[in-house]
Amino acid sequence: MAGDNREHQDATWVAPLKNTTTMICQWSANVDSTSNNTDLATVFGQLGSGDYLDIANEGTVDMWVAFGAASGTIDETARGSGVTQCWPIPAKTQIPGIPFESNYFVHYKTASGTTVIRIKRSSLPPGTKPSEIFKAP
Repeated sequence: MAGDNREHQDATWVAPLKNTTTMICQWSANVDSTSNNTDLATVFGQLGSGDYLDIANEGTVDMWVAFGAASGTIDETARGSGVTQCWPIPAKTQIPGIPFESNYFVHYKTASGTTVIRIKRSSLPPGTKPSEIFKAP
């Protein structure tokens, strides 16, 4: 379980490296009121249980997010416990150290207006070295 290896995560912290064509550690996208999703396993490669991610809302409007195992939609007005439930990230807020399990899609939207979502791989999975994840170009 990701929470059981926090010492490893702290020891393998990844700085916000500049992306190259073979080494991706940051991803960002414009966010609007349309529910969108992105497969983070495709973006980052070798992403799996045990990794930690930092997520940021860089704009001036609140954003809603949810992680899911498949594509779909979210709705910030949803009530109850349905599949469209999501969590707010206030404007200009960063949430560090989100343990990543097996839900590879991040779903994101605003109620209105636009913002930017930024996600950074912030550690490496247990048993790996940076050279195994980030291949030199």
